[in-house]
Amino acid sequence: MSMEIVDVSDKNNLILRAKGSDSGKTYTVSFNRLRKLSLVYKNIEALDSIQNIYKAVTDAIKGCNASAYWATLYFMYKNFMHHHVIEGTVVERKNFVFIIDEINRGEVSKIFGELFFSIDPGYRGEIGKIQTQYQNLIEDGDVYEDGFYVPENVYIIGTMNDIDRSVESFDFAMRRRFVWQEIPAEESAESMGLPQECRDRMKAINNIISEIEGLGPSYHIGGAYFLDENGVPINDFGRIWNLRLEPLLREYLRGMPNADDNLNKLREAYGVAADNR
Repeated sequence: MSMEIVDVSDKNNLILRAKGSDSGKTYTVSFNRLRKLSLVYKNIEALDSIQNIYKAVTDAIKGCNASAYWATLYFMYKNFMHHHVIEGTVVERKNFVFIIDEINRGEVSKIFGELFFSIDPGYRGEIGKIQTQYQNLIEDGDVYEDGFYVPENVYIIGTMNDIDRSVESFDFAMRRRFVWQEIPAEESAESMGLPQECRDRMKAINNIISEIEGLGPSYHIGGAYFLDENGVPINDFGRIWNLRLEPLLREYLRGMPNADDNLNKLREAYGVAADNR
């Protein structure tokens, strides 16, 4: 039976019909399945060597109109591939980064769902494909019909403030799927391009914070407190203290002995840093 292409769908699937047929019956050749078949049978000689078309095609791409897929791929090789061979093309592999700010603010295990397994280094790539709870919604011929996976070249970066109580919900099973890198306050200030006066004031406050029992480096003030909503350094240091730093430091010190004395030390350090320039 000879077939002809009568249409192409929005998803680049080919719509075929038997030549001379008045029945109106059509056959759909999925672009994704055709691509998968081409990865198994890479040239016209490989297609010619098939003894049982139905078995060979269904083994490669599961249940389908095997003859239609075989004939379509054969037609493409014969008419569009020089010397009946698919020429290899070197494609530069690119890395992709997915950043989740304040990753600890949600219930991480529920947010990731099945990705809980897929982001593990041992399950990355096609070898770690999983069937998701939404598998029944995937259309026939979709690239993820056999399962979902996270490619090896996708990197996930999560940021968090480690003094937040919500860090406790970040369970150990999820923790081991990440490597951990602390970004000290001084490093954050440098990466943000803060002027030296901002750095001096920040360092002076942080030195006092390190000396207060019950606080320490985890409570250090970072560079973001010295930036406006557009990421530009703020020059009004009095405003920074009154509206940003003092309210935060009061919360740090709430319920601690000598809270007022320590707050005065922090206030003095913030001002002295400027006087010593």
